Amino acid sequence: MRTMNKPLMLVGILAIAGLVVWYQGANEKVEPIFPVPSVSVPHEAGFFIIGNDLGMLRPCGCSKPVLGGIARRGAFFKSVEADVWQESQLICVGNLIKEGGRQQELKVEAFLDSLRVMEAAVFCPGDKDLLVGGSFWQEIVAARKGEGFPIVSANLTYEEKLLFSSHTVLRRGKEEVVVTGFVSPTDNSISEPRLVATAQPDVTDLLKALRSESGNPARHLLVAATGSLSEIEKLIEELGLKDAAKSTLVVLAGVSDIPVVDVRGKGFLGVESGQKGRYVGFTTWPRGDVLDHYTLDDSYGEDKEQAQILDFYRGNVKFEELLVQVPRFDDAEGNYAGSESCAACHAEAHTTWNKSKHATAFAALKKTGDEWDPECVRCHVVDFDRFGGFDPVSIDPVNIQCEACHGPSLDHVDQLVPTPRGVLGESFCFKCHDLANSPHFTFEAYWPQIAHTKK
Repeated sequence: MRTMNKPLMLVGILAIAGLVVWYQGANEKVEPIFPVPSVSVPHEAGFFIIGNDLGMLRPCGCSKPVLGGIARRGAFFKSVEADVWQESQLICVGNLIKEGGRQQELKVEAFLDSLRVMEAAVFCPGDKDLLVGGSFWQEIVAARKGEGFPIVSANLTYEEKLLFSSHTVLRRGKEEVVVTGFVSPTDNSISEPRLVATAQPDVTDLLKALRSESGNPARHLLVAATGSLSEIEKLIEELGLKDAAKSTLVVLAGVSDIPVVDVRGKGFLGVESGQKGRYVGFTTWPRGDVLDHYTLDDSYGEDKEQAQILDFYRGNVKFEELLVQVPRFDDAEGNYAGSESCAACHAEAHTTWNKSKHATAFAALKKTGDEWDPECVRCHVVDFDRFGGFDPVSIDPVNIQCEACHGPSLDHVDQLVPTPRGVLGESFCFKCHDLANSPHFTFEAYWPQIAHTKK
């Protein structure tokens, strides 16, 4: 087993969304388990499962509580008792990112480094991880030279060759578990012609790993997959993997933050642990029937080693000048005057704005070191996505000034014509305060902090 030379610091982000267990045997009954999110950690050994991070190396802090991020997950695992961690295994089930591009490649590298530090047992790429392209992953595999935790998938091929290892074998006490991964063969996100999630992979080695020399099931099977449960179940059964295993655990990257899903009517027990790195899943399978998840909130603090990985990523984003490279497609509706020009006629509104967090939004990014990250900057400046708005070269205009909501207002100042965006509804706030960045944002709770009239 692994040693505790680097107490576990979890990263990445799973937010697993579907722990689903089924056991062989028509007469075996699976009882429902209803885990309650907590700020504690497991006190028995098992499988820790993360993934479905969807690019969230660190959470946005716009609304409280702030959940997730690799530094917080690292702190969570640091608090796991040494003997428990030594007998446990950390599995990442993929979907570290959700789109392609150079910034996502840098994120993948940071996530993999984070997993290395946490001594992850295995990583199973998901469909969204493939959006950076097959050649990128081919280079990753070549650079690793077979060292570190294995990257496994049984049905992902690039240029007609298996892109990753088909499986790996993990040991927990006397039990041995074969871990593999599948990406749905019908997934529409895979658009690269040479990159294929095949429906008929060669599973000869997998079957050999699961069975004893006499042909009987000798090991358990853990499948990390992206796709629908029914589709993955059918694939596993058609390939003969279910019958070859002593028991099977399927982990699905899901689409919601629902804590518990009871689907016993279909013969399965499903548990959703959410998205974007806000939770850690845990199970004592195959020894026990515990299924649980842990919410990564501020109470855990942040791990310094994981924070260093995050800072290195920030440095790469700045060095490659990704902020300057973001494309813009729309022109601003006019010229900008700046918030100070509003003060003469709208003194009360300007005072309210000046006391709000909007007025220091860019300073908040500087405090965390994210002022060069286009994903962060876009919501901390004026009209990031418009020609005439925020200039990434001069870094201006910054902060959420009046014109970030009401539009460029030089004509309004000079000629008293209405501001171009008129009266705004609460839906405008969701442009930045969306579910991804402000999961706890409600207009009713936050509007009083910036509420103002025309005065």
